[in-house]
Amino acid sequence: MTLKEWLLTSLGYPTVNVELTDEQLNVAIHFALQNYLAYADLSSFEKIKIQNFYSGNNIVPINNDPPLPGEIIVDPDFLSYVIFGSSSQIFYDFEDWEKRLLMKTIFGNGGSISSNYALYLNTIGWFDDMTYLFGQTPTWRIYDRNNILLSPTPQRDGKLGIVFYNVQDFTEFEDNIIFKELALGKAMVILGEVYSKYGTLPSANGEISLKDLITRGEQKITEAINNLKSIQMFPGIFVE
Repeated sequence: MTLKEWLLTSLGYPTVNVELTDEQLNVAIHFALQNYLAYADLSSFEKIKIQNFYSGNNIVPINNDPPLPGEIIVDPDFLSYVIFGSSSQIFYDFEDWEKRLLMKTIFGNGGSISSNYALYLNTIGWFDDMTYLFGQTPTWRIYDRNNILLSPTPQRDGKLGIVFYNVQDFTEFEDNIIFKELALGKAMVILGEVYSKYGTLPSANGEISLKDLITRGEQKITEAINNLKSIQMFPGIFVE
């Protein structure tokens, strides 16, 4: 059973006439994808792309136009967060980077001796690096779809690590029950708005008010997001 078939069945089809078009189901699934990407712990899917930023210029392209030879093209919808650095060195061991950031939280000033101690200290120095590059702790947001807008404007040249989810589409998550619940909640809200021409809907347990349908859908969305937040391991970093 596909996700769209599951949504229709969950809404009562074929017993109930579910007046949702394929496009409206796509809207519900896209909504679920955006919220799943925003709140779920998907660190195992994360990859990094490095772009240059320059002193006096606060706009950094996510993808170059035209693309450079061999360039990874990142869908802005799948962007997770960005990391700032004065050189590419800090990004070399990216797959271990989040674990070491967690270690910093646990061990405070880096008092844990290990074979990776020098690189670990380099990661701790990343916070000083940002102040050096920007004059203060920077923030960012997506601007005009294909750009990162930095604030404040960089005072020196540096590197921007664009962290993105290496997934093709929603099918990576369609078997996840929380993802399904997000899509179903949005589908319920859309269906309630579609049926706004009626006062109530017939059901096996009596009539359902449209306000009821929309409210239940919104509650389902809120519960799913709260569930995702409760199991998230790593927060977004410096996201505006």
